[in-house]
Amino acid sequence: MACVGRESRILLLPVLTSYIILLVLLQSSTAQGAEPRPFIRNTANAPREFREGDDILLTCVVADLGNHTVWWSKRGNGKKTILTVAERSITSDERVSLLHDRAGGDVWVLVIKNARVSDAGIYVCEINTNPSLTSIYVVSVTTANASATQVALRSTHNYTDCCVQNSVSPQCLGFCAIHNILEGKTGIEPEACETYFPFIVKCMADMRNHVPCCDKQGVPDICQDLCRGEYTMQEDRIQSHFSCTSYTEATLMCISEGIEIIPSAPGSPSVEVLGPNSIQVRWEPPPPGTPEPEHYLIQYTTITS
Repeated sequence: MACVGRESRILLLPVLTSYIILLVLLQSSTAQGAEPRPFIRNTANAPREFREGDDILLTCVVADLGNHTVWWSKRGNGKKTILTVAERSITSDERVSLLHDRAGGDVWVLVIKNARVSDAGIYVCEINTNPSLTSIYVVSVTTANASATQVALRSTHNYTDCCVQNSVSPQCLGFCAIHNILEGKTGIEPEACETYFPFIVKCMADMRNHVPCCDKQGVPDICQDLCRGEYTMQEDRIQSHFSCTSYTEATLMCISEGIEIIPSAPGSPSVEVLGPNSIQVRWEPPPPGTPEPEHYLIQYTTITS
């Protein structure tokens, strides 16, 4: 399958889409020897939904901060209210705090305890560069008596073959089927298999993006590693301040549902430059027996100085 320098159309179709992300680097923005410019990870524009009484956690990832400063603010009604500057909360609201690894971590988590309906709005993580770099978070808060949508377990997703291919110990293969995990039938304590969890989780997610479902189920950003097919060791200094255990069932059910409806990732992507204004992109379609993509979307980013 190929796409050769043709005009692209963006189709607003349902989420059954496989993405190939192509980064075209035209020119480096950092001169050799100069201090690297800070980078802030952009976030999805979909609103983050919370219920009254939940803890709101918004995760901002920043790299190469250098001597610059990170701050959080809330915006609405034409006003900008600063909530935190660096590691300090400067609001009178005692529910607001910040989680950050003082040893130089890249993660800055805004925490709002015991959410209220009035906490809904637009939150911004910002770096004081010129121009400033921002990441925007839209938060909605529903009343405590609002009905919550629950995800039902839709499959007995079994990924044992993938685990075996990734050399997961035979005694840990009980973690390679979601129903075993949900029913507590893995046959071994998790601590004994933690070394293999990065491979187990990667196989579980099967190279598919389960984050939209996790967002819908209220799984905080800081607890969405499993939704992305990643595993973070428990000694992570940010996660040690906050327990993600209570979101495990919702996460596993999202993955189980996603395996049924989300197409697999395209295989063997490659890019060939044909000329100054054209490229050729090739990939293999998902294997038979998996949900078929409705269309492919090729995204490219131009970086200039």
